[in-house]
Amino acid sequence: MRMDASADSDDASAAELLAEAGEDELRHIIRAYGEEKFANRIARRIVQTRASQSLRTTKQLAEAVDSVVPAAAKRTGGHPAKRTFQAIRIAVNRELDVLTAALPEACDALALGDGSP
Repeated sequence: MRMDASADSDDASAAELLAEAGEDELRHIIRAYGEEKFANRIARRIVQTRASQSLRTTKQLAEAVDSVVPAAAKRTGGHPAKRTFQAIRIAVNRELDVLTAALPEACDALALGDGSP
């Protein structure tokens, strides 16, 4: 399970993150990057699931998430795992680190008024 198959093989894959991160780290990732209100339940289920089997596929992760999201929450908003997948993608690809580095450069370029459209 890799969010970006073209990524450098030295970068951690989503499967490695799910296999190695502690429950607290998973909870933080899912809550902070996915804004998931069931982050506690989902993180706990991931840890419970990987104790008996590795999470190697997106289907396995989706099923783990689906199993702990209440039925009422599943009625609207699409698949219950979408925010968890978003959070894991952001963490694996270090998207906020890239953004943090790019924003000052973008502001500098705008301040210089280099004439670009």
